[in-house]
Amino acid sequence: MKRSLLITAPLSLALVLAACVSTNIASFKDPKFRDASFGRILVIANYERFETVQKVESMVVEELQIQGAYAIPNHKLLPPLRTYTDDEKRDAFIGEKLDAYIIVSPVGVNNADLYLPSISSTRAKVSAYGDRISGSSTTVTTSGGKRNVVSSVDTQAELYEFQTGNIVWKGEANTEIHYNAYGQTFAGVDNVLRSFCFNIVDELQKNSLLKNK
Repeated sequence: MKRSLLITAPLSLALVLAACVSTNIASFKDPKFRDASFGRILVIANYERFETVQKVESMVVEELQIQGAYAIPNHKLLPPLRTYTDDEKRDAFIGEKLDAYIIVSPVGVNNADLYLPSISSTRAKVSAYGDRISGSSTTVTTSGGKRNVVSSVDTQAELYEFQTGNIVWKGEANTEIHYNAYGQTFAGVDNVLRSFCFNIVDELQKNSLLKNK
């Protein structure tokens, strides 16, 4: 029984966290690339914080690999430690035999007002002295009201062909964060990032833009 709990608990937690965020994505594909597909893709995350760059690039790479494509994060191909010359960049790209690159960029964060109910909780204390039992209780009320929260995150993704530099596909993702009646959510930053990274790659697959190995 204990072993079963150890196996199922992480899965149950993952399902709970996944239910706390949802992503909708709209995209357009250039008709000129109707029959194009790409199998070796460079992933570039256009974020200010290096930590976020690493996470987004790695998550997109992981999802692309699941779909059967070869992918490499830009922070590993060209570590942001210095400025690279055009020749150095070209040599790195040629070495990896890349045929496309995708740029993922933040667009904005949206806020909304939640109206929370008042919550009352009662604590009881019971004491026994011989045959006598006495007790007391305390009720604490937390007032409700309006609370401003982050409601969703907007992200943009653009896929380019390496040979021509032309944009092939563009997608805009809106990742909504779900709250319960008490203004609580189990979603964290990583859950938001994972949601839109998965859906971006899923949209590429639906548009037949990914070439399996």
